[in-house]
Amino acid sequence: TLNCSFQVLEADENETATLQALYILHETNGVIATINKGQPVLTTIHGGHSNSKNAKGEIFDDKLKDSYLQVTLSNLQFSESGKYFCEAHAKRSERGVERLNKMLTISVLSPTFEDLVKVMEKVLRKSDEDNISIHENKQTLKYIQEDSDTKEKNIKSIEEDLNTKQQNIISLKEDFNAFQQTMNTFREKLEVISANVSKIERERTEIKKITSCREVKTREERLVVTLASGLKVMCDTKTDGGGWIIFQRRTYGIVDFYRSWQEYRDGFGDINIGEFYLGNEHIYNLTSSAKYDLRIDIKYNRNSYYAQYSDFQILSEKDKYKLKIGAYSGNSGDSLSYHNSMSFSTYDKDNDLYGSNCATNYLSAWWYNSCHNSNLNGQWGSKINSNGVIWNTLTKGESASFTEMKIREK
Repeated sequence: TLNCSFQVLEADENETATLQALYILHETNGVIATINKGQPVLTTIHGGHSNSKNAKGEIFDDKLKDSYLQVTLSNLQFSESGKYFCEAHAKRSERGVERLNKMLTISVLSPTFEDLVKVMEKVLRKSDEDNISIHENKQTLKYIQEDSDTKEKNIKSIEEDLNTKQQNIISLKEDFNAFQQTMNTFREKLEVISANVSKIERERTEIKKITSCREVKTREERLVVTLASGLKVMCDTKTDGGGWIIFQRRTYGIVDFYRSWQEYRDGFGDINIGEFYLGNEHIYNLTSSAKYDLRIDIKYNRNSYYAQYSDFQILSEKDKYKLKIGAYSGNSGDSLSYHNSMSFSTYDKDNDLYGSNCATNYLSAWWYNSCHNSNLNGQWGSKINSNGVIWNTLTKGESASFTEMKIREK
């Protein structure tokens, strides 16, 4: 690397000097590189070639920085031996342009026989290494090719297997469609037969003038019948042998159960859609004529539970439809015994033992104590302030998703 640098030295403070250009010259080949103030570095070519690379430089006005021109040479030839000069053109205010230079000698020697032998040995070693590497690469390529052929065969085998399976799927699909059509036809016929059987059973039940759901025999799980007394009821014909008269049922939450005393006395809702309360007066008339068991079915978190009580009775309106129940059995936990011997309360009839009306507090109607451990007439789906359809031992403060309260003669 040839480096030409220049620093302006001022002997006289009244005289100023500025560097205009820097040159690197060869005694025979002339200018190798040059830089003029404010311009980029230029390199020249002599003899049809140039070995100068990475030529760089800069001329500074700042006195604290050395201006320089630098050239890196490689692969020198004999013609590039000799003297190299670094020349600077500086302009002085008093003496005009001044040329400054310094010299460096570079000699390019002819290689000896021993040098050539060493070079040849290196070349041969490199050639042997390259041959070994080429051989290893060929083996690697051979293995890759063989692996590629094997994988290609596997892919073809998989494609053939997929095509076969696809054909099988198409065939199964066609068979399934045919089976589905057959099932639809069978289902339609079965619905017609079932409807006819239900109609016959209803007609037979009406002719018999039944007095209890124990007398109802049907394939349907729930059947609406009219008793000999004229009371229209829904019968549960399957649970624990059937024979149950349902007096409270909530399935979808479409009927509002926050009702008055008169509505709970007479009953409300739609028995045909399965959301209703039969009415306290009707429950009183039934339970005062015979001994009944009470069963409560509850669904919570997609699981089914029940509670059963012996000796269930509702007293008359004069006795505020007071609740009477006996021993508990079931898997839901006992959340009703707390309400035993309690009178019925609605928002317009406060019969509970609490300081304020529990019915208005919990937007419901029930046999409140102070206030409740259960509240199956509560707000559907509510999780606020225990206002929901509550069975405390099971749901805590959350709401059940289904309830049925039903009675059966002993």
